[in-house]
Amino acid sequence: MVIVMTLLFIGIIIPIFIMNLIAYINFTKYEPALCNITNVSYPTEFPYTESLDLWSTCDCGKRCTSRYPCVNLYSSINENRMMKYSYSEKDFSCTITEELCLDGEDPYYTQQYLNEAIRVGESYINSTVSCFVNRHDPENNPIYLHLDSPFNSFIAITVVSGFLLLIIVTLLVLICKEENECCKKPENTEKLDSVVINEGFVK
Repeated sequence: MVIVMTLLFIGIIIPIFIMNLIAYINFTKYEPALCNITNVSYPTEFPYTESLDLWSTCDCGKRCTSRYPCVNLYSSINENRMMKYSYSEKDFSCTITEELCLDGEDPYYTQQYLNEAIRVGESYINSTVSCFVNRHDPENNPIYLHLDSPFNSFIAITVVSGFLLLIIVTLLVLICKEENECCKKPENTEKLDSVVINEGFVK
């Protein structure tokens, strides 16, 4: 039991804790700024095999995947680096897109998604928006439209790590205590042996 929990702590909890710690430390390096949008890319036609660059994969239900249009933004801070939507986003293939498209298999709704992407894309052309940049090196680090804090997840994994570590230490202490009690000679037995030995010498 203790071995399993120790391996779980070392193999899973510690790496997750380290990744969350790094993410939180990196988060603290960001500050708000204004980004001048210099380039906006978005699709203007339905996705075809030859034109999937501006279409991301979305989940349209059980065993169903479809395509959702991407809107990609570039700013004057670094015109070659695509802006990212959020600090917590895992998919950085687009600045603005959707992972879920429940009606994505229907061409009618795909056309609606496309129309909305065109509208959103046009609204960003030559605009200035609030953004978040790395205060030490804004040009060579990701630029975000939104900066949602990873503090809650960092606290959660810290609490879980501390709780699991406390359980492991407690179990180890109990095991060591049991082993010491098993190996320890009873006091009455020691006294009895002493009496026997002394009587032997008297005789």
